[in-house]
Amino acid sequence: MPPNLPNFFKTNGHLNNWMSYSVRATDLAAAQAALDSDIDSFFLNGLISFSSSISSLRKNNFSWAFIQSYYSIFFFAKAYTGIKGYSIIYKDKTPLGIKLQTGEKFEKLSGNSHNVVFAQFKKHLHYDALLTSTIDNEHPLDWFRKGREAINYKTNPLPDPLPPISLFKYEKDLRKWLSIYLNDSEHTYTFDPSHCYVSYPIKLFSKMFDHYEQNNKTNILLTEEILNHLKENLADDTGPIAPFLIRLKKIS
Repeated sequence: MPPNLPNFFKTNGHLNNWMSYSVRATDLAAAQAALDSDIDSFFLNGLISFSSSISSLRKNNFSWAFIQSYYSIFFFAKAYTGIKGYSIIYKDKTPLGIKLQTGEKFEKLSGNSHNVVFAQFKKHLHYDALLTSTIDNEHPLDWFRKGREAINYKTNPLPDPLPPISLFKYEKDLRKWLSIYLNDSEHTYTFDPSHCYVSYPIKLFSKMFDHYEQNNKTNILLTEEILNHLKENLADDTGPIAPFLIRLKKIS
């Protein structure tokens, strides 16, 4: 497995003179292989977070389900930005953005890790359908961030088994709704505040799946052990939810 992109830049000494460094044609093949490795990891992290959110929903752990959904969006956003050629590298504690293209230079960024990732996602994919509509008149990423912060820092005690904010209570209809979200090509539910905390990460998952399938790529991290773990979480009382697992098996 190739090294990740931060290690590529570090071991080649490019971070020592990051202000003057620009991507060289001779760097591209190795750097892209390293970024592809990062994308695989970010995608897997998103899958694990999302499947854990579904498992939490089944137990009416709504607060934790929302936070896990937020983290799935965070990781999927890192992966999706990566497939467009953009990445975030840290020099000590300073975040640096770079596009893997000959002649491109590092750009100094600011903010904590989540704000940096979401800011880059907004900047480089502002045209994407997932970023051109709002949730309750908020940018989708801001809506999720504020919801997560409200649960983490303002809601005390947590209201579970009731939802902490205006979230749809799925009860025994979870399987039906997951199928609806997965096939919702018109984004009917993607930006609906009663549905988006599940439907939105599903749309990011779908974009990543399309990337793998359309480019004939596989994710070597999707081992049998990992697939079985996801299978246990992506399930309801009647068993695994097949549409997700079929897709994952195709790219494993």
